[in-house]
Amino acid sequence: MSSQCVVAARFASGPMVRWIRVVFAAWFMTALPGCAILSPTALWVPPGIPQPLSPGDDVCTRAFAAASAADEQNSEDAPRLWMVATQLAWRELPPGAPHSVSNIETCAAWQRYQLALGRFLETARDQGLWKPGEGFQINTARGPVWIPIEPRGFVWQPGEFQQLRAVGCYNSPSLTRHHVRAGVGAPVVVERGPHPPLRPGDRFLGPHALFTATAILRPTNDAAGEPGLVLELWNPRHAAQVDGPQGAVPLAADLSAPFVFHEAFVADLPDPFEMFVHPDNNPEFEGLLFLEPYQPGKIPVILVHGLLSSPRTWIDLANDLRANPEFTSRYQVWAFGYATGRPFVRAAADLRRQLRLALEELQTTCPDPALDQVVLIGHSMGGLISKLQVSSSGDQLWTTISDRPLDDLEMPEELRDAIEDMMYFEPTPAVKRVIFVGTPHRGAALAHQMIGRISSSLVKRDPDGMSRLVQLAEQNEGFLNRLIWKPVFGQARLPTSIDLLDPQHPLLQAVDSLPIDQRVQIHTIAGKWLYTIGPGGGDGVVPLSSAVHQQAQTELVINASHTAVHRSPESIAEIWTILREHAEGVSRSTATGLEHFHPLKEDPAHAVPPEPALSPADEG
Repeated sequence: MSSQCVVAARFASGPMVRWIRVVFAAWFMTALPGCAILSPTALWVPPGIPQPLSPGDDVCTRAFAAASAADEQNSEDAPRLWMVATQLAWRELPPGAPHSVSNIETCAAWQRYQLALGRFLETARDQGLWKPGEGFQINTARGPVWIPIEPRGFVWQPGEFQQLRAVGCYNSPSLTRHHVRAGVGAPVVVERGPHPPLRPGDRFLGPHALFTATAILRPTNDAAGEPGLVLELWNPRHAAQVDGPQGAVPLAADLSAPFVFHEAFVADLPDPFEMFVHPDNNPEFEGLLFLEPYQPGKIPVILVHGLLSSPRTWIDLANDLRANPEFTSRYQVWAFGYATGRPFVRAAADLRRQLRLALEELQTTCPDPALDQVVLIGHSMGGLISKLQVSSSGDQLWTTISDRPLDDLEMPEELRDAIEDMMYFEPTPAVKRVIFVGTPHRGAALAHQMIGRISSSLVKRDPDGMSRLVQLAEQNEGFLNRLIWKPVFGQARLPTSIDLLDPQHPLLQAVDSLPIDQRVQIHTIAGKWLYTIGPGGGDGVVPLSSAVHQQAQTELVINASHTAVHRSPESIAEIWTILREHAEGVSRSTATGLEHFHPLKEDPAHAVPPEPALSPADEG
């Protein structure tokens, strides 16, 4: 026994070992995960009560001041007064040349309209005047005023607009670049909330779907010709300008806000550490997730996170890509979440099964060639899971862990089927390209060190399930004999995800040797940062010698740590280059999408320009 094992054995029980495990695991978590678990939480502050922007005694300024005063006093009349202030501000909006952002930023009238509209939305919702999916009913001296909503350019249905949250100030450690555009209207985050399925694939949306919109309150006439108001909700990803009172003007946008709102307020999601330590406790939070409803003609890009991480680690990438109108016209983003404490072969089987079910459901409804061009992007251990979607197992994995054929073993059929899904598989035909980012193809030496062993011991599997597997192994000689680990102290157990990242683990070595479908294009992005155990340096966790793949068509090595390599602007630019090349290689009907999903294309004046007026700001 090595000296490290002797030391560990002496502290095999009691409070001392728990303290040591916590200290070592805390260090390990800061080094290995794909997102900053220990970083500050997201900050979201709704629009505050604005003060008059300019002195004056005109009717618009007086209305703005009256609304602010009522808002300060929490008056029930505040929504009505903000509605009036918004109407008056609309009438005074100056003309602006299309995309003349500097004209808008220096004009108090535009800012006053946006502030008034934002406070109208907030106060009316807080006072219960919002009817989800329909509009606002505002009480006035002449009776109630009904303001319906009119969504423009969305794949979401009107009934899915459950809540509107005006965007104020926000910040998040997971978001390093903010994509905003100055213009007319108030950017809002729309909450969909739990909703029955309306379209094929809706069951993959999840209960907390959020999306961005830009609200514009403008005068209109109803069917009888009577004057009224309408709240237009524009999709700023598809529209760059709208008609103002004196001509076309830029449309305001905040494309990044939904990501931060989700972090700040969707509190019932387990954190990555919980999903690592107790991987069997939260199955409802695992699986394939669509960011938007399925859109025929758009190629799925599936993001797969790594160890001690979650789909939120992809916020920077998703934020930057979805701010690019060329990307959104060709691609739709899906993500895969899983409990990272279990062996990654289990997560790979889950993704393989869920992707098959999703594609079957969507293709059955309407055959779509774009669904046969799936791109996987995997960071860290997520790259190994992605690789197993395009590999052929043969019996190589099974013979690595067992001396007996699976069919010869006595076990429940349900368990046999689960094992077969993990150990025997063929490439998923729909996946045509994989991008590996910081992927430990040949393991990470940290997993073999004492710190890795201690962190692995934190994982607590379902005791009943583990005892049944150990019992089956004892009843079936040669079953899992090379996989079950029997420590000096404690019960025998299956390996954790960290155990399988040990460069010396036979199952990892078997995975590395599996043949990859020759029809699949492979790409590598790796980091070279601080000292890394292993030849050739690395990103601080994964050695460069482990991160490269011999079949990669392209290979990019950047100066970035393991936790930053997938968020780096260099990596994101490389990923977009790869995706653009992929889309150009696909037929036009597959790459560009169906016309009825882009209604704004019918009006060229409202189309997003090739180079959008969006800027990544460093401050929210």
